[in-house]
Amino acid sequence: MARRQSVKIGTRLKQARETVGLTQPVVAGLLGVSLTSVAGWEADTKSPTYDHLLGLCRLYGRDMGWFFLDVDTPARAGEVKNEVVMAALDGYLSILGMNKRQREKAKSTLWWRHTERRRSSNETRHRS
Repeated sequence: MARRQSVKIGTRLKQARETVGLTQPVVAGLLGVSLTSVAGWEADTKSPTYDHLLGLCRLYGRDMGWFFLDVDTPARAGEVKNEVVMAALDGYLSILGMNKRQREKAKSTLWWRHTERRRSSNETRHRS
């Protein structure tokens, strides 16, 4: 069984970027953000937006939960349970300074957007 506990997201972002062989300037260019933003995310001095985090997941081939959890092996899509990802997201939103009510509303909105994108992606694949 994989060991799970919270980790610093910056450490995971850097690890994933280096694993796929990308540089910070390349990641910044692909996401349309500044080099300072990418460096700040990896240093844990800045926080990526949800959309940027989704872009990083795609670039690095990682499940979103992998960035927030310490696991023995990289998580693949669907491996990390939804409630664990939501708990990690709650912690991330708390770091951003949101109160409980704001976090619940944001999680609801973000989860809906995430499932809609996943559903849309699956429909596209099935048509091919």
